[in-house]
Amino acid sequence: MFLKELKLYGFKSFARRTTLEFKDGLTCIVGPNGSGKSNLVDAVRWVLGEQRSSVLRSEKMENVIFSGSKSAKPLGMAEVSMTLVNNRNVLPTEYSEVTVTRRLYRSGESEYLLNKTPCRLKDINNLFLDSGLGPDSYSVIELKMVETILSSKSEERLRLFEEAAGVNKYKQRRNAAFRKLSATEDDLNRVNDIIAEVERNVNALKRQVSRAQRYKALMQEIEELDLRAASLELARLQAEYVPLKKELADREKNYRETKTVLTREEADLERARARYLEVEDRLSRLQNELMAVSDQLHQKENEKTAARERMRALEEKIQRYMAEQEDLRNRIAQLKRRIEEGEPRLRTLAEQVDALRMKHRLKQSELEQFDKLLARRRLELNEARMRLIELMQTIGDKEKERNTLEARLLHLQGRREQLQGEQARLLAEGESSGRASDELVAKEKELEARLKALDAQIARAEKELAELTAQEAEAREHLGSLKNRAAALKQQQAFLHNLIEVNEGYPDGLQFVLKASSRIPGVLGMLADLIDVPARYRLAVEALLGEKAFYVVVRSEQDAFRLMEELRKENLGQVTFLVLSRLRSLQLEPPAAAPQLPGVLARASEVVRSTKELKPAIELLFGRALIVEDVQALQHALANAGGSQGWAFATLSGEVTLPEGVVRAGRYEEGEVVSAVDRSGQLADIESALRETEGEIERAQKALAELGSRKQAARERLESLRKEREKVNAEYQQSRLELVRQQTARQSLEMARKSAEEELRKIEAEIGKTTERLEAIQPEIASLNRQRRRFEDEVELSQEKLEELEQQRNALADEVHELNVNLVKTTGELSALENDLRRMRRTVGELENTIARREQEVEKSREEIARLQEQVERLSAEEKQLAEKKDELLRRQLELKQELQDLQDSVRRKEEELKRARQAGESSADVLQNLRIRISQLEAQMQNLRERIQERYGVEIVPGTPKEPHELEEIQQRLEHLRERERTFGAVNMMALEEYERESERLNFLHKQRNDLVEAKKTLIETIDVINKTARQRFEETFNQIRENFRKNFALFFDGGEGDLRIQFDPEDPLSAKITILARPKGKQLGALELLSAGEKSLTAIALLFSIYQVKPSPFCILDEVDAPLDDVNVRRFLRVLRDFS
Repeated sequence: MFLKELKLYGFKSFARRTTLEFKDGLTCIVGPNGSGKSNLVDAVRWVLGEQRSSVLRSEKMENVIFSGSKSAKPLGMAEVSMTLVNNRNVLPTEYSEVTVTRRLYRSGESEYLLNKTPCRLKDINNLFLDSGLGPDSYSVIELKMVETILSSKSEERLRLFEEAAGVNKYKQRRNAAFRKLSATEDDLNRVNDIIAEVERNVNALKRQVSRAQRYKALMQEIEELDLRAASLELARLQAEYVPLKKELADREKNYRETKTVLTREEADLERARARYLEVEDRLSRLQNELMAVSDQLHQKENEKTAARERMRALEEKIQRYMAEQEDLRNRIAQLKRRIEEGEPRLRTLAEQVDALRMKHRLKQSELEQFDKLLARRRLELNEARMRLIELMQTIGDKEKERNTLEARLLHLQGRREQLQGEQARLLAEGESSGRASDELVAKEKELEARLKALDAQIARAEKELAELTAQEAEAREHLGSLKNRAAALKQQQAFLHNLIEVNEGYPDGLQFVLKASSRIPGVLGMLADLIDVPARYRLAVEALLGEKAFYVVVRSEQDAFRLMEELRKENLGQVTFLVLSRLRSLQLEPPAAAPQLPGVLARASEVVRSTKELKPAIELLFGRALIVEDVQALQHALANAGGSQGWAFATLSGEVTLPEGVVRAGRYEEGEVVSAVDRSGQLADIESALRETEGEIERAQKALAELGSRKQAARERLESLRKEREKVNAEYQQSRLELVRQQTARQSLEMARKSAEEELRKIEAEIGKTTERLEAIQPEIASLNRQRRRFEDEVELSQEKLEELEQQRNALADEVHELNVNLVKTTGELSALENDLRRMRRTVGELENTIARREQEVEKSREEIARLQEQVERLSAEEKQLAEKKDELLRRQLELKQELQDLQDSVRRKEEELKRARQAGESSADVLQNLRIRISQLEAQMQNLRERIQERYGVEIVPGTPKEPHELEEIQQRLEHLRERERTFGAVNMMALEEYERESERLNFLHKQRNDLVEAKKTLIETIDVINKTARQRFEETFNQIRENFRKNFALFFDGGEGDLRIQFDPEDPLSAKITILARPKGKQLGALELLSAGEKSLTAIALLFSIYQVKPSPFCILDEVDAPLDDVNVRRFLRVLRDFS
């Protein structure tokens, strides 16, 4: 794959469409400053998707559009297209040529095209992913990238290595996997929260199902009565509807007969109107015909006038042409006379021209012979001058050499004195540099000790901060659990409070009786609400009570019978009453002693607390009941009961055995169900627990705030230590750099001193050679000067002889010139006379032709006049016929206008008669309208009734027959009573059963979804591990190849020396690493990259980039003035390597 073509239009300085074609090998773009070389680099970055305007040397992206110049207007669009040959299918596409285009408009809109097909920037990035192409890849290398690559921050170097290794796609996949993992964890947390909420909803819906069933029975009765009332109402409406329908039919029949009479009269009126329109149409056609005849008559008059005007113009044309013929004949006679006079003069001039030509040829031949002699003499003079010039050049070269040798001798003597002084200075500076190096070594050791101490302090501070962070996380988690507990307690508190206030979940009859306690003093309340049980024993006591927990305690039988009567009237179901007066009348045996059995915790009557009034009921219900720890204790107690028959046993979790052999099994999880016993006590316990939890929350918040303060202080200490370490480290690095500089400077001084000694020896030898050459060149210059003076005398004599010959030649040339002038003058007169005679003969011919044409045109005009005279006579006859036709049409027009007036009067009379008939029929229409309105109202009422029943119950109703006269009123009263009960029933969730099934199904689905999310999380973690291993392996292999290439290329660029790469991976991120460049040019010690010269830095960066290219070639490589810092020697090395690579 390689770059084939780059097209630009409107991008920066490229106002016109510009196409750059790239061939194999190297392509060099050369131009002065400001010619747009760097704009080509910007165009390549831009078309590859660069989004940072600063990289393109612009404040904003719109600045890349051509903004105009003195000779060109601004453009509204910038476009760059880059064509790549994909012959090896490096790019993931089936095309052998890929053209990427980017456009930007001044409105801010931009477009990307791939092979002229619109696409997204993401598609471009995916296409070039890991191909070595991109807006910031190593396919474009600028001078500023050298500092970036060699800077102390290794991120840029790491990016280049990642691009070469092709791990960017793995990083993208890993980032996508991390995002999916985070989303999966969020979904998992969300699903857990939803599951907890749904589980609470399922538990609550269990209690609402029975209430919904009772409400459904009530609504069934309401539906049956509503359907019966609607059937009777429909029958009443139909009884009124049928007679009205018959009356409407009779009246409509009479109205239609009246309408028929009106229709006949309207038909007569329409026929009269049609006759009127017919006559009116005939009159209109007649008027149109009359206008056409008038137009024809006017046209004939115009044609006759035009023919007469044409005849007059032709007669004038004949007269004009006859006068013109006479003038032309006179001109022909004059021209013929002039031709006869010019012919003798022509023959005389021809004879004079022949004589002058003969004399001119003789003199011209003599002049040419003299010119040849003069040329030979000039050639001899020039050869003598050339010999003199060559001799003078030789003398000049010798004198120049002598002057150069003298100047060189003076320079060498001065340089010798300078080097002697330089040797003394270098010796003194070397001693001073040695003392400074010793001081820097001592300072470096001191700073190293400080750094180690600070590292130890930072490690302790980081450990302290980590411990505080862990403690803070635990405290936050503990605070979150406390808040969750408080929220759960508040929900339970609200739920219990609602149960106590509205008695939710109780049967309708029980709710009715409990509400009656406010007006009947003898009603004490429900048994479960009248006792107080410690929280530990509540489930056991509720299990022992069973249905008895819902007994209503009354003081007397009269209170019980009164309530029974009210329940019967309201048809509200059964309620069980516990009558205290009857209990007091019973002769209860004193409580028996509880058997001493292992595992028994307490006697039930002893843990149940109540008022004194309820003591007999408590003894009756709980006197022979024992509470044990669990089922194992229950089994053990039953096995060892012996004489304890007749006693009931209950476990703390709610399992019960009764004396009559009944066993109730199944336990409740703690907190899952609210006990029906002692709800007020439960509410008090919950409120107490809520207060304790809120106190714990407050204490946890204080502890968390204290941990936060300690953590902030620890973070500030750590930050302070890190800043101090950075400061000391900076000072340490500066000291090291200064030490390296001093050592380098000391080495440079020593090398300079040795170099000065060597140069001094060379200068002494060169001074001796220069002196010897000066002494030898002086005699050569004296001999050459003598030869020069002899040649100058010879040249001067030849020059004088040549001047005499030139004077003779000039005189002969003047004679030739005079003869030539006379010849040209006479020849011109002869040519002019010949031209005049030819022109006059041609003019005579043209005039004779004109006379002939005019005679023909005169004859044609006379024929045209005769034809026009005949046309005028014909038009006069046609005009007379049209005038007679016009008179006839005017007469017929008057007749039709009279007939049209008569028809108009007849139509007006018929319209007045029809109007009176219509007014008579409008009264019948009003009666019909009233009947239709009433019938429509009845139909609407019946339709609304049917639709209401259909919409509410989904059935079709039919009219019904009442069983008794007032059945409908009684049904409506009963419905009102039932609907009142419906309103007092309170809020009922009719969808409780369906919601319960749906929520249970949803809960199962959520459990399955949670399992899927757990499995997905596990899969994502495994995928990330695989990506990390694969990408790490590819990166290490690529790094080793680049490292080996860098070692070879560094030695090649620097003609020796050592270069190497080091890598240190991040233990927390397998794909993150720090890459270090080690460079030691030939003759230098290994030191920091900052100490390298600009040229050495540039060569080091280029060597690294070439090493990357050897592993992962890019389709092209743009080098933007990277050779600027290089000297001539390094430039030659760079070009040699560049040719080898290309």
